[in-house]
Formats: sequence, C-alpha cells, structure tokens
Amino acid sequence: MLNTGNTTPYKNVGSIGVQQELAPDLAASLDLVYARGYHLLYLRNANQPILVDGVPTLPDPNVGVAYDPTTEGKSKYYAAQVGIQKRFGQNLGVQLAYTLASSKDNTDGHQYFISDAYSPDKDYGPSSNDIRNTLNVGADWRGPFGLMLGGTVNFMSAPPYNVLSGLNPFSPNDRPPGVERNSKRGEDLWTVNLRVAEQIPIGPTNLQLIVEAFNLFNHVNPTGYNGYLTAPNFGQPTRTAAGAFGPRQIQFGLRLDL
Repeated sequence: MLNTGNTTPYKNVGSIGVQQELAPDLAASLDLVYARGYHLLYLRNANQPILVDGVPTLPDPNVGVAYDPTTEGKSKYYAAQVGIQKRFGQNLGVQLAYTLASSKDNTDGHQYFISDAYSPDKDYGPSSNDIRNTLNVGADWRGPFGLMLGGTVNFMSAPPYNVLSGLNPFSPNDRPPGVERNSKRGEDLWTVNLRVAEQIPIGPTNLQLIVEAFNLFNHVNPTGYNGYLTAPNFGQPTRTAAGAFGPRQIQFGLRLDL
C-alpha cells in the first residue's frame, strides 16, 4: 500500500560556543553543535513480500517493486568543535581545528531505498557521512625578502559503508541477518598542502608569485568501498577520493596588489 501521509521534512539545529584568550597570542574556542532531522525522504517497496503461513508472498502478485516515496526518515547529529590559534611573534602563526562528531540516520536522501518497508528503524545507524574525527592543522610563516610559506595537514577518519547481501530482488539494500546499516569502515584519509609565495615590491604596488601544491605527497585516499558480500572485491575501494583529498595538483599564480 502506498504511503499517503507524507509531510514536509524539517530540521532543528542548535549550537553554543565560547572563545577565550588563554595567554598573549594564544586563543581557543569550543563549539557544541546539535541537529535533528524529521520526516526525511526515502524510498520503500510498497509491494515488499510478507509472510503468509511462513511463505514470502507479494501483497500484489501483479506488481514487482513498487517505489513509494516516504517521509518517515530521521537523523541526529552531535559535534564538539575545538579551535586553537597561536602566534609566535609577527612572522609565525599556527592554527588547529578538531571536530569530534556523531551522525546517525535511516536514509541517505530521497533516492535511498530502505531495506525493510515495514521496519524503517532497521536502517537507523551511522550516516554515510558519519566522520567521527576531523583534524586540520595549518601554519604560516613570513620570511625575509618577501618570502611567505603556508601549509596545512588535513585528516579525516574513515566514513562507513553498507554491507549488502545482494540476493534480494525486492530490496537492493538488503543486509545479511544481524548486520546493521553502515557497519564497516574503510581507511582514514589525509593530505598535506603547501603554499609558497614571493612578494616583490614594484613602486607603490606589490607583485606576488605563487606556487600551491595540494596533496603534496600524492597520498592515495581510497573510497567507494564495495559492500556486496557476493562481489569478488568485497570490502575493497573502487575509486580514489576527489576534491580536498584527491590526487596531487600543482598550480601557479600571479597577484598584483594595487
């Protein structure tokens, strides 16, 4: 039976924070973040087999999978964010940002197909973007003759992935018995970035020559893990990360400050 009681998804979000100067040129901050999502969208099979005298039986034998958008999803997010900034004189500064977080839900969005149409709470578990630990450390240094160096180290603990049986044609996200959603995790991700600039005075203006290297050591950050138990590459990454954790990139630039 199709769900006709859908309603508008919404979220409650709140945060509280404090900043404090601990010593000259040393400051710290702490933020606590909370978010709850209600009536989130997912897809369910309105024609999922039910047991009749112990035998799986389709409610409507004339229909296969009946995709039914449903707004019974929910989410919960908590995070503690710590920041530290320290200056060592006029030429050297260091910044640190760390986040400890927990994210749970029972849907990955409006195209997520829930594993059990009759028990959506069976899919309630770690979100696909449940990143428990995130760390960013940066430093900038101003040297003689207009030389400027900057670098960052970025770390992100492994996101989870779903273990799937791959055997149920009526539920593509069906899991083996006793296995919770997003129960496995891959490898942690990290990268190092470097920025070098030379400032050249030209009369009343300044010209900057800039070289930036993203993922300086070209560290491979695997992602897209195969969660199908029947696959020969089960538990193996299928691609490398893109964006901030992607392959090494080097770019050159010019900047003229008038």
